[in-house]
Amino acid sequence: HLKIKYKFFFSLILILILLLKFNEYRIEYLYFFDQRINFINSTSIIISLFMILGFFHVINMSDGRNCLVILYFINIFIFLLLKNGENYFNYYLITLISLFLVFIQNYFNKSFFGNSGILFVSIFIAMVLIYEFNKGTLSIENIFILLYLPFFDALRVTLVRIYKKKSPFLSEKNHLHHLPRNWNHALIVLIILFSLNNLIQLFINLSFLIIFSYSIISFFVIYKIFQKI
Repeated sequence: HLKIKYKFFFSLILILILLLKFNEYRIEYLYFFDQRINFINSTSIIISLFMILGFFHVINMSDGRNCLVILYFINIFIFLLLKNGENYFNYYLITLISLFLVFIQNYFNKSFFGNSGILFVSIFIAMVLIYEFNKGTLSIENIFILLYLPFFDALRVTLVRIYKKKSPFLSEKNHLHHLPRNWNHALIVLIILFSLNNLIQLFINLSFLIIFSYSIISFFVIYKIFQKI
């Protein structure tokens, strides 16, 4: 029941402490097409803080129906295992098994994430992604295709609220996950989509422009399917 400003302040302090203590979880560089931008310490901390808080906010907006957020996280670790499993196989496998157990609890409504769960797990996932990106085992394209669905949904809802002159932080039931009447069918659609996305990443080398175009089309298709099921 914390107000959003208190939750944001607590999250900011927690992430800042982690970033000051552990250099490996700071974003050291970004690239845009062929241009690479390296960050000094202070800039790296600010960029990393902004990205992690943004990730937490997007995931928090997706937490409205059991199994959705945990399915995002499961997909991320499945991809990490397939792409870079030889280096951290045991670590990622144990994490994946733990996430599956949470998925089962979620599916039978024996548990749910809530604010504290989303805060902890989203920060953990964000730091794993940054760590892998800094090592060069994950690209910006990989991270984008793993996260575009919650990102575009959060962006769509925020823009609609601003257009209607409402607070962007307002809680409403107009997210992607509120559309389907049959949530079991929606989960199957998402599993198929995530599997397709992972296969594309593992076997086809696509530019960011193509991936961005694909993600917009994919989001639109999923939106229309969710309206019908």
